[in-house]
Amino acid sequence: MLKRLKILTSAFFIALFLMLLAKPAQASEGTAQLTSTTGNPARCFVSSVLLKDLNFRVLVTCRDLVVPPAADAFIYSIWATLAENGRPAKLGDLDVGKGEFRTGKAFTDVYI
Repeated sequence: MLKRLKILTSAFFIALFLMLLAKPAQASEGTAQLTSTTGNPARCFVSSVLLKDLNFRVLVTCRDLVVPPAADAFIYSIWATLAENGRPAKLGDLDVGKGEFRTGKAFTDVYI
């Protein structure tokens, strides 16, 4: 009986120690509406869901985009700020203002 109590006590403290070392999860799930910073009526709706395979599925649809966006640019790209280091990561290019992307990295912000 005393041996079993020692094992249970040890297991409890090991589990407690492991929980204290664990990093908090970055959900990166939700929805957002992005608006233009230049004053035009362009806006994009973004949704992100964490799937069973631990990848985030990001859906984007935009309205009123100016095509082409600039004299030397022909496409819009969607970027995310990575939660782990704050660096930008390209999710992909929008085709006619719409896109579906996957990433295994948690992120905090998206921008186009």
